[in-house]
Parts: sequence; structure tokens; C-alpha cells
Amino acid sequence: MKRSISFFVILFLFALTLHAQPRPVTDRGVIDALRTDFDKRNSLTPDVDVNWFSSEYGYYGLYSIDQKTYMTRYDKDVNYLETFVRKEWDENVPSSIRNSFNKSPYQDQHVTGYWEVIDLGRNGCCLELMSSDGKSSRIWGDDKGRFSTEPYATNISN
Repeated sequence: MKRSISFFVILFLFALTLHAQPRPVTDRGVIDALRTDFDKRNSLTPDVDVNWFSSEYGYYGLYSIDQKTYMTRYDKDVNYLETFVRKEWDENVPSSIRNSFNKSPYQDQHVTGYWEVIDLGRNGCCLELMSSDGKSSRIWGDDKGRFSTEPYATNISN
């Protein structure tokens, strides 16, 4: 029960931080396509509950496995992009990411969430931010330490 509440609190906070407000995916065809690809990629966890959302950049699903929260992204054509795991913004964050953030135009904002790409051969992150006036936003970091308010939409091979 405690784990479920924590997941939904994280889910709620994550949803609040999107550049454009996310909307739950309601199109049955899109949900089926997302779920089919998700299950193919995650064959060891076929019964995991995924909450699917639509944003201006495509779709993403939020889910938890073994007390870790994940975000899997797809483009508008339901092509897989990447998967992130939520981690703490602490001393374990790679120094290259921290250094890049500290030199970025976003450095005056408070990091409320840190997501790290987990796909093999890929690097990147997503930071959820809170400004001093209480506005939340998200920035995306690439493997070169650059940050943008738009995700780096690079498809990877199946």
C-alpha cells in the first residue's frame, strides 16, 4: 500500500512538471500499440501497470518495478525512443551532468527530479525543475551535457 501511494505521488508530481500539460491516452488503438511494444521490450514483466500519457512530443508511460520508477518514451508515431529510471539528485549523479547543469541557464532553479537514460549505449537525462516563483518545468540533457526544454528525439534501433 505504501509503495502504491509513493508511486502515485511521484506520478502526480511528474505529471505537473511537463512543459505542456500531459493528458492520459484514451485512444484504444494507441494504447494497444504502446502496450504491444512495451510488452515486447519488457517480456519479463508482462503484468506491470503502465500509466500512459500524451504530450506535445509524443507518448510516455510511467510504471514501477521493484521499488524503482521508470519512464518509457515514444514519439507521436508510437516508435520507441528511450527509457529512464528515476534517481535521487545527489552526490551519485555523474559530475559531468552536475557541472553542465551548474553552467546552464537553468542553474538557478531547484532540481526536484532526476531521470537517467538506461538504454545500452545511450546517455542522457531529464531534470524536473522548480523556479523560485514555484513554476515547474522539465529540461532534457544529451550525452554532450547540453540542456534543452525539448527532448532529444533520437530513435534507437529495435
